[in-house]
Parts: sequence; structure tokens; C-alpha cells
Amino acid sequence: MPWIDGPWRDLLELSKRSGPSRQRAGRARHRPAGRRGDLHPQTLSARAGLARCHHAQGRLQEAEAELREVVSMDRVVLGPEHSMTLNALANLGLVLAARGATSEAEACLCEAYETVVRLRGPDHPMARQLQRLPNGCCVQPARSFQSSSGTASKN
Repeated sequence: MPWIDGPWRDLLELSKRSGPSRQRAGRARHRPAGRRGDLHPQTLSARAGLARCHHAQGRLQEAEAELREVVSMDRVVLGPEHSMTLNALANLGLVLAARGATSEAEACLCEAYETVVRLRGPDHPMARQLQRLPNGCCVQPARSFQSSSGTASKN
């Protein structure tokens, strides 16, 4: 390309020899070992997704075992108040409810709901989603009350 002179020609030649794909491949080869292991947040997220797939397929025992491990590792790696930990805890509660372990399911759902409300308020989307669940007696809309006629109404 005769119309490119000076430093632009050098830059063009350099980009031809080592394009972006070669640069990325070089970085991947020299990545330190153990950078993305069992305790990496993306690994934990993928395992939580696997548990959701097990739940959707009706493989509740596998989903429960996977989510128990994910919740325990999330609490250590990310902390008990992290959104991924709370999502995994709520999903564990749903799996336990599907398996019939209602008291344990209620404990998981209540812990997730109370933590979300304490940290982010009752109007947070996750708090509202947990309010809509049919199981879990502590997860009730905060704005409902009994009227004098005995029926529940909302503000």
C-alpha cells in the first residue's frame, strides 16, 4: 500500500503479523495456573446454572446437592450478602420445596428474603420476586393487611 507512509505503515505491518486473535491466544497460553478454579465466581455461577437445569429436568436430588455446595462456597468466596449467594440460596429453597422439605425450604427462602430486604429494601426486584412465591410463610407482601371484614387487601 504505497499511500500509507511513516508510522502508519509500521502499525499496519505489525497488525498483519500479530492480529488480535494471536495476541489473545498468547495471553491465554501464559495464564497462571489456578486462575479459574473451583472457587472462581464464574465457576460457581456455572454450577448454579447446572443446578437450575437439573431442577428444570426434575432431577431434584442432583440439583439439591449441587446447590448446597454452591451456597456453601458462595458464602466463603463472595460472602453471605452477595447477590449470587442469595440467588443460590433462594434456588435451594425452591428445590427443597419441590422435594417436599418444606421447613428447610422455608428457612432458606426466609433467609434470602430477609437479607435482601435488609440490604436493598422491600421494593428490590428480588424481594418482590420472593414475595410472590406461594411457599414460605415469612415471604409475604409487607403491604397487605386484614380489613375489618376479614379479607386481605393491598394498598
